[in-house]
Amino acid sequence: MIGFKSHTSAVGATFVCAFETIDAAQKIDSEQSNFFTVDKDQGFHLIIRTLSALYLKCTTLVMMKDLQRRSIILLFLSALAGMASAQNDTLKVMSYNVLRFPEGNSNKAPILRTIIDHVQPDLIGLQELTELSAIDSLRKHAFDTSIYDNAGWVQETELMTMMFYNKNKLQLHRQISIATQPRRTNVYTYYSKTQDFQIHPDTVFFTCMVVHFKSSTGTDNEAQRAQQAADIRIYIDNRPPGGNFMLMGDLNLYNASEPAWANLLEDGANKLNDPINRIGNWSNNSSFSDVHTQSPRTASFDLGVTGGLDDRFDFILPNDAILDGRYGVRYLENSYTAIGNDGQHFNKSIIAAPTNTSAPDSVIQALHDFADHLPVIMDIELDYNNGFNSTQIPVFQTCNFHQLQNIDLKKGESITWTNMNGISWSANFESGKIQTPETPGLYLLNYTSVAGNSCKLKVQVIQ
Repeated sequence: MIGFKSHTSAVGATFVCAFETIDAAQKIDSEQSNFFTVDKDQGFHLIIRTLSALYLKCTTLVMMKDLQRRSIILLFLSALAGMASAQNDTLKVMSYNVLRFPEGNSNKAPILRTIIDHVQPDLIGLQELTELSAIDSLRKHAFDTSIYDNAGWVQETELMTMMFYNKNKLQLHRQISIATQPRRTNVYTYYSKTQDFQIHPDTVFFTCMVVHFKSSTGTDNEAQRAQQAADIRIYIDNRPPGGNFMLMGDLNLYNASEPAWANLLEDGANKLNDPINRIGNWSNNSSFSDVHTQSPRTASFDLGVTGGLDDRFDFILPNDAILDGRYGVRYLENSYTAIGNDGQHFNKSIIAAPTNTSAPDSVIQALHDFADHLPVIMDIELDYNNGFNSTQIPVFQTCNFHQLQNIDLKKGESITWTNMNGISWSANFESGKIQTPETPGLYLLNYTSVAGNSCKLKVQVIQ
């Protein structure tokens, strides 16, 4: 561990800036964070200071007035825009039903390598693994282990799920399992480790749920899918607001009228969404030929389903926060697609005429040969200069400033507060003073100086 702390005194206030290059999971578990502390019983106006230029090319601000018998902790999020440029990363997320691997064909892992090398995903949720030996085979023949690692194995009676991830970009922070039926839902929380922690000491967290719903038509099967979706919904609704969530997997849904679909997408604190908004009666409907994921083949082999492309079974469903990027993870529009589906092979094999040009010939052939589903992908952008993630922020019980008086703004200055629901309010010199938050919670505060430089801070308000 390498630690550096800078202490600067100004107008009777003490600023403490702590940066520690430690494992982020360790940082969270011990409730440590990079922070600024202002001593209580000191009154001051808006202050901007440059902290330790030798170590940190950044500027922080502290703004409060008439601070009496109160303590405030401002969590550092980003540097002044004029001194630290934005640093955004893009991740490719992929969900793939791998057709009872390795039971169906234990020698086909190298075929998956062709697909992985083409797509280059950073997160891969897999369904239909039949035994633990699948992981060893995939690590040897499908995934470059200098890039990818896998999460922990969760044993089922059959048809397990798993996530592989780019270990150079992401760290698996937490893994849990929800006891849904007929198969468990595995939940993985990741954080990014690619940003410059001297410029962006707070990272970005997001959670992936990998599911595999009951297959086939019929009332009983629909009821099982509905119950599994309802159980997942309970878990999601019980999570605190302010997180980035996405659900991925083989939902085995034939249309959006099924109760399972309504259960997944019902309103709530972490509402899920179809990012391409292609909702309807998917099964055997040519209107959805460009989003179908089963089956890319018409020949029967390796225990796979035939029939050509005519069902949309596979999904990635991000929550509202990922759609609008309010907490630092944003879905990139027009990035969602089913790899190998060119929209021209309704009820056909993807290797049939007309020639499928949506991917190289070798990849189209690999998609046909490897499984009876097509993988779906989407891109997400990680923005370290925008948003905040409540799962990372410890609650400081000593912080209490909801009764503070208004902040005075100078001509040319402006300030914006944003709450965890994405609602903002702001003011500038011309509009007068701005009221500080009256409700406890986590807020994003954005200050813009006379020169046009801006700075964002996380502010935790405790009643």
